[in-house]
Amino acid sequence: TKAVNLPNYTYEIKCYVNAWHTSPEPISRLCSFTAKDESASNMLRFGENGQDINSLQWVSPGGSVVSAKRFNLNQWYTISLTFDGSKYVMYVDGVKDVELIGNKASVFQRFELGMSWENYPARQYFNGRVAEARVWSRALTANELKLGICGVDPKSKGLVAYWKLNEGTASIFKDATGNGYDMDWSKTVRDNTGNGTLNSFNKSTYVSWLSDGVNKCTQ
Repeated sequence: TKAVNLPNYTYEIKCYVNAWHTSPEPISRLCSFTAKDESASNMLRFGENGQDINSLQWVSPGGSVVSAKRFNLNQWYTISLTFDGSKYVMYVDGVKDVELIGNKASVFQRFELGMSWENYPARQYFNGRVAEARVWSRALTANELKLGICGVDPKSKGLVAYWKLNEGTASIFKDATGNGYDMDWSKTVRDNTGNGTLNSFNKSTYVSWLSDGVNKCTQ
């Protein structure tokens, strides 16, 4: 997939945690929006580096920051990460949570759900669900983020990729923008040995669909 340079950006994902992962380390790796070589990445994980197990760490191109929010189990949240060229801001359900000053931009070419490197899929297992993920080429405002919690127009200004994750069958997650960023889990690539080599894997059987009546815009 062609890399997209993002001097400004917003990354969004909607998530729901069933249970916190506690062993062998209390870390639940949610996702990473990154370049193919994992440079200039934006990674999200719960419970990192001795923090509360229900806190969310954002590792951005400009450094890392931990959420002020403490997340509940069995509740949907929309996490939004924005960068306007001078600061990184995390929002939870459209409400500003924490920010970090910095000026390093991002490159998007790869979206990683969970953790695929070496033996980390088990060590940092995310026990939960995801619904809706988006990539934007601009920093959305708090008002825009709140308005988009239920969904956005696929033709919205600056929307690079938009996975609704509502197909309900098979293992291909369609990019609603038409920009071609479909994700086919029968054709994943992973550094399973930890030596920097990306190998191909058919992970289609790992996809599990759930029609969730709790997944609502407000709770």
